[in-house]
Order: sequence, then C-alpha cells, then structure tokens
Amino acid sequence: MPYYYLDASALVKYYVPERGSRWVIDLLNSGGPDGNWTRVAVTTLLSNVEGVCAIERAVRMGRLDTASRDIARRRLLTDMRHRYRILGVDSELVLKASELAETYPLRAYDAIHLATALFLNAWLAQERLPPCVLVSADRDLLVAAQAEGLVVENPNEYE
Repeated sequence: MPYYYLDASALVKYYVPERGSRWVIDLLNSGGPDGNWTRVAVTTLLSNVEGVCAIERAVRMGRLDTASRDIARRRLLTDMRHRYRILGVDSELVLKASELAETYPLRAYDAIHLATALFLNAWLAQERLPPCVLVSADRDLLVAAQAEGLVVENPNEYE
C-alpha cells in the first residue's frame, strides 16, 4: 500500500477547486467509504491550520463563497480527525526542519513538511515498505524534497 505525504498546498486542493484539484481528488478517493483505502494519505498536524488559512484566503480572493467555505472547512477538519494519518511535530522534527531551512529556500511550514516526510520515509524504509511520495504544489519544497532523495508529485502538472 503506497504512502503519500501531502503538504497543505496539495491537501487544500481536495476542498477548494483549483488547478490540480482533480488529480488530488482522484488520488485521495481511491478506495471506498468503508476506509479500505488503497493508498495511505499522511500529513502533519500543522496542515490543519494551513488548510483553514488557505480556505479562508480563497474566500477573501473571491474564489469560494461563504457557504462553500463552511462545507470545505467542516470536511477538512473531519478528515484531519478520521481520514488522514497525522504525524505530530516534536522538537526533533523542528530541529531537522531548521537544518533543512539552512540548506534550502523554504518557508517555515514547508521545512516542517519536508522534515515530516523524511521522517515518514525513514520509518517506511525501516519497515521495508516502499518510499513515500511527497505531494506538493510548492516548487521550492519539491526541489528540496528531490534533493533529499524523496519521490515527488506536483498536482499542478496534471491540469
């Protein structure tokens, strides 16, 4: 069963229609409502905050009305509790993110996403499972992830 690590720029595409949304929807909807998914979607707890901020930004930019916002926000918060595997942020992860930020031109949360995906990938290797795929629409994060040896996907390349 493949693991996909989604940063907030990819995850929000499931809730807000934009370029790359169809690809993310197809990725996340593989499987069924009984929870027997053929892929494991993983993110960090911080995607909760980033996701809500992105949904609110879509309203401010006129890309989403308030009724759609309420639905999107409710779905995101429910999915964060029940659908995704959520990895927390601890001091070790923050230190790794700081190291990554010294090497790559990343924003703070992107460095956290990269550190979290690397942690996940190390765990998968230890368990003798295939590597995770980092899914992001952020070019700087994708470049850094590739440089760190991760497999990446950019949903924006599919629409």
